[in-house]
Amino acid sequence: IPYKFKVIKTISLEPSKVWDLEKHIHRKLKHKKFSPSLKFDGYTECFSCEISEIDGLIEGFNRV
Repeated sequence: IPYKFKVIKTISLEPSKVWDLEKHIHRKLKHKKFSPSLKFDGYTECFSCEISEIDGLIEGFNRV
């Protein structure tokens, strides 16, 4: 990967829940997609938003 990164949060869920959560986040943040100039595996999962926005989506998803 051509970028430095830092893990800021990990979540442990059943695989099917992780899949559902990922799709939920992608749907809600589709208008905030970010395309890095250097491509890497997973570059399509980049968003330009605050971490608190993602945390809110995760919390809302966990309540359902």
